[in-house]
Amino acid sequence: MIIRRLREQDAQAVSDLIITTIRISNVGDYPADLMEELVKTQTPEHILQRASWTHFYVAEDEDAIIGCGAIGPYWGKEDESSLFSIFVHPDYQGKGIGRAIVETLEKDEYALRARRIEIPASITGLPFYQRMGYVFKNGNSELDEEQLYRLEKYRFEGKNRGTSDMSGLTMKYNELTAEEFILLWETVWGQGPSLEQTRLAMEHTLFRVSVFDGYQIVAMARVIGDMGLDYYIKDVIVRPEYQGKGIGRMLINEILQFIDDHGIAGTEIFVELCAMPDKIPFYEKFGFSANEAQRLKLFHKVENGGIQVDTGN
Repeated sequence: MIIRRLREQDAQAVSDLIITTIRISNVGDYPADLMEELVKTQTPEHILQRASWTHFYVAEDEDAIIGCGAIGPYWGKEDESSLFSIFVHPDYQGKGIGRAIVETLEKDEYALRARRIEIPASITGLPFYQRMGYVFKNGNSELDEEQLYRLEKYRFEGKNRGTSDMSGLTMKYNELTAEEFILLWETVWGQGPSLEQTRLAMEHTLFRVSVFDGYQIVAMARVIGDMGLDYYIKDVIVRPEYQGKGIGRMLINEILQFIDDHGIAGTEIFVELCAMPDKIPFYEKFGFSANEAQRLKLFHKVENGGIQVDTGN
């Protein structure tokens, strides 16, 4: 399979692909008469008109077009973009083609220049886009008048504290949204806290650091406590496919650096393990020690030149 830009002679095949997908896949979530009205608009001329102001891509397998997608400016804005017309032929769904198309669009120049990408998502496509890191725009989970969900994803450049590059990954500080937190939690651990609980937790967070791969959140950690007195490290989460790459170590280093910048001599730092004693060896590398109740603790010794953190691989 290859993914390439649309050519003019592809318009009929793309039109046929979209119509087939709507009639087979989307009709399960929408009234058939509504879908037939939509089908009438998906002409070759419509495809070419959309391609005239977007970057329109097709997925091709053995000379057959099996998927498509486009990205263009969001209402003409230079710092916001939108995804359009993402379809995969029903015979090829569940094979990673949709993901490959979206990842291609997110590497397009319209995506790279944008701080935010929006997508009007169908009921059918909602779970897929959520897995790709898109969340409800402004937290609104209601269908609009077109019977579509409005989803969005932000691009984060991170701040340069000496560790922001991470081979293409980026960090951001104190900007993680409740929706992004829940998405990561549920991806790694299953059913997460409610939106209300998460927003309340964010209000009581002193510092949080998160890691993104493009637009997808892949890791985060946060610290709570009394500024300068004691601190609790909570919710150190790394997506399974990103574990073993030193990201967890980097998150703890960032948190310890924050505490080092704001704490006082004798400050105590605790780790809430969430009943995961297998994580003790990881924290021991940073100087934490566990008591009989498996509560990890580290003393903050500013007078000795700050916290000494593990910098190994």
